[in-house]
Amino acid sequence: MEFRTGGCLGSLAGRARKRERRADLLVHIVSHDPGDGRLISRRLFNRVSLLCASEHLRCERLWWYSGPREHRDEEFLDWLKSTTAIGDWLSSSRSFRAPRSWPNEVEESWGVDVPTPWEVANAIQLACRPGDEWWYGHDVATLVSYACGLSIQEIKETVGVGQQAVIHHMVRAVERMLKEPCVQLWLMNLDFGVFAPTLGMNETLLERLRLQMALAGNPLMLGRRDLKRIMESPLFRKAAHGGVFPRRVGHRQIGGYVIVCESRD
Repeated sequence: MEFRTGGCLGSLAGRARKRERRADLLVHIVSHDPGDGRLISRRLFNRVSLLCASEHLRCERLWWYSGPREHRDEEFLDWLKSTTAIGDWLSSSRSFRAPRSWPNEVEESWGVDVPTPWEVANAIQLACRPGDEWWYGHDVATLVSYACGLSIQEIKETVGVGQQAVIHHMVRAVERMLKEPCVQLWLMNLDFGVFAPTLGMNETLLERLRLQMALAGNPLMLGRRDLKRIMESPLFRKAAHGGVFPRRVGHRQIGGYVIVCESRD
């Protein structure tokens, strides 16, 4: 399947919505740059393909990424070279390198538990399930693209909006994310390796252990049923906010491969 660049993969109308359910959040923003306006295979539009293109344009291997790589596609590279902001970003040392911090307005909108841009860049895509509408649209895509290293100016030029609109999208993304149970649990950064959470008096030990094993993975990937039981449990919420569960040491859980590097500024 192909689509013409310069369109919005994140449109909520018609067929575009089906495309967005499979689109990487960074790709959502990148697809706005028309470049020379050619048709591009959807197979090439993923974050790893962009990372491999960056390696080619920079003539160096991005040492922090240890996952599988895509074969080079000359047509895709030609299109990236024809873009304005995206091509320059992929060719720069800032590509796939998270900024050190959020813009002030975005930082304040997170509240107390503020994740780093690096954590958001490498983790949030895991929570974007087809059918969950909280991540559709420009808001979350803009936030994640900034976390992946795109500057506000580059997002502004690519999407064709003002600088304040970019900030507004990011703030609104945080507000939407903070309402999602999986993101709430991920932000708590709790260490469930010590003991299993207690949700009620009727739980069996086997059920508690099963839930503990699920939580030992990434909370962003927890099943909807388990997530609902945990976050709606008054017993769990009281224990979590009362400091009963220890917090994890270090960064929050991310995906299997680090695609975006930490800031070295």
